[in-house]
Amino acid sequence: MERKTLIPLLLILSIVSLGYAVYRSTAQHLVETVNGRQVIYNEPQNGLLLGLCVFSGLCMVAIAMLYRDPYERFVDSRPEQQTTVVKRPATNYPQ
Repeated sequence: MERKTLIPLLLILSIVSLGYAVYRSTAQHLVETVNGRQVIYNEPQNGLLLGLCVFSGLCMVAIAMLYRDPYERFVDSRPEQQTTVVKRPATNYPQ
C-alpha cells in the first residue's frame, strides 16, 4: 500500500476504535433482579477498552512514522538503470 492510502486508513481505524471505546464506557448499566439473582447488562469491559485504546495509539504511532519517512522510499522501489559512457577505445596496448 502507498502512504496516500495507508495514512487515512490508519486514521479512520484509530478514530473508530476510540469512538467505540468511549461508546462502550459510557453505556447505561442495567441491573435486573430475577428470583433473587442479579443480572448486569452493558457493564464496561475493561480489557476491551484497554485493547481499543492501545490499538488506537499504535495506529497514531504508525501514522507519525509514515510522515517521518522520506517519500521516495514508498514511490519507486525499482533499481535505477545506470549507463556508462566510455570515450576511449578498448585495446590491449598500454597507453
